[in-house]
Amino acid sequence: MSRRVMSGKPITADRAPTQRSATPPVLKPGVNIVNKTLEQVHVIMGFPGLHHSAPERYALFLLNDIIGGSMSSRLFQEVREREGLVYAIHSGVQAYTDTGVVYVYAATDEKNFSKVLKSTLKVLREMKKTGVTEEELNQVKNKICAQIVLSAERPASRMFSVGNGWVQRRQYKTIREGVEAYRRVTLRDIAAVLKKYPLTENTTVAVGPLTELKAE
Repeated sequence: MSRRVMSGKPITADRAPTQRSATPPVLKPGVNIVNKTLEQVHVIMGFPGLHHSAPERYALFLLNDIIGGSMSSRLFQEVREREGLVYAIHSGVQAYTDTGVVYVYAATDEKNFSKVLKSTLKVLREMKKTGVTEEELNQVKNKICAQIVLSAERPASRMFSVGNGWVQRRQYKTIREGVEAYRRVTLRDIAAVLKKYPLTENTTVAVGPLTELKAE
């Protein structure tokens, strides 16, 4: 019988998680336009990501926050604050059993659509070329580690975290273990993720009052 008592020690199970043999999806680069009568153009750019048990996931989560996870992120500061091209822009990570995706979402005017794509790719190419700074990494570590500790004060948030780890990896991590996993990430780890999962290879879908992609 499986042990379900949260004693602070790793939980074990009698059976291993179900193994899937499905072939991971293959990225098909390109821009796909869905014409629809809307006030704005909604854009999603999808990039290759990690499955939910990948050891590099902590580096990817930190990298995502630097890319577009907050108002101080590179995308928000460049595309929205400096260039004023979007109403909203952010990035995120979705991880699954055998694959994952990193995405960038933006909402803009029809006339700025091509400019948004160009500006976003410029930011991502620069990050791929030069990486992130030590200051950026330390700031995002402090932010995420603080979020982990503060969210643990809410029983619902803590139980969601415990349940998520159990369903996905059959593991239970203490708050301290979660914080230490992020603290251990180095600039070299971030560089390795950028090299393995290039942010310049993507599939883009745009929904809104568009009929074609106009060159800028």
